[in-house]
Amino acid sequence: MSGGALEDTQRTIERVARVRHQRVVSESEPTLLLLKDNSTEMNLATEFPDERLKLLFVCAHPAIDPTMHTPLMLQTVLGLDAARIAGAFLISAKTMGQRLVRAKTKIRDAGIQFEIPDKGELPGRLEAVLEAIYAAFGIGWDDMAGTDQRGRDLTEEAIWLARVLLELIPDEPEARGLLALMLYCDARRAARRGPDREYIALSEQDPKLWSFPLIDEAEQQLGAAFKYGRPGRFQLEAAGQRAAQSRATSSEGSSRIVNPPSCSLVSA
Repeated sequence: MSGGALEDTQRTIERVARVRHQRVVSESEPTLLLLKDNSTEMNLATEFPDERLKLLFVCAHPAIDPTMHTPLMLQTVLGLDAARIAGAFLISAKTMGQRLVRAKTKIRDAGIQFEIPDKGELPGRLEAVLEAIYAAFGIGWDDMAGTDQRGRDLTEEAIWLARVLLELIPDEPEARGLLALMLYCDARRAARRGPDREYIALSEQDPKLWSFPLIDEAEQQLGAAFKYGRPGRFQLEAAGQRAAQSRATSSEGSSRIVNPPSCSLVSA
């Protein structure tokens, strides 16, 4: 690809990202106004690499019912409606809508004061943010069972948020584990559906359709995460995806076998 073509592609990607972000802000405006009404003076100088990421941490306020952190983030920050959120929690859209309304009512009535957390407060809110990003990826992944472009957009959004999260907290191994997990899954996107959109199990997929640049990046992130010696859920799930993927490539006799990161947990 020529330098000019590469610049044109980058500009297109940036335009799409701006349009998507403006849509999210527009759809989230009512709840964001509620947060603003109940906010104390915010420290706007706090350095966040992405506005959506900042709002995720704001919505992870410890005074909010932890069971509503993820649904509230998905609706407020990513602009998902109650029906799509409900599918991830295996409940009806009506029930999820009622829960969201009750959560926002409690926020208003309790006068919960929202503020952008200092960097020292981020670890206490990180788990909720990771869960929300992964839930967004999962919803997008399920949408891709058909031809809904919203699913593709949402998985890309989740991966993007995981990348910018690492800019903010590069020494959090679970953030790296989450990114690795999503990259392993996304690398196989082109192979998981047949010509008629039928599901193809991992063991039956054609590895030649996988994105090995994404797999290489996932390997790097997972290896870097395990070096911290603090294994967690997302690191272990990523390691599980990696192990299953290696078995599939081995059974196919592929010449491109994934090499394990330098980590004893992966080799188990």
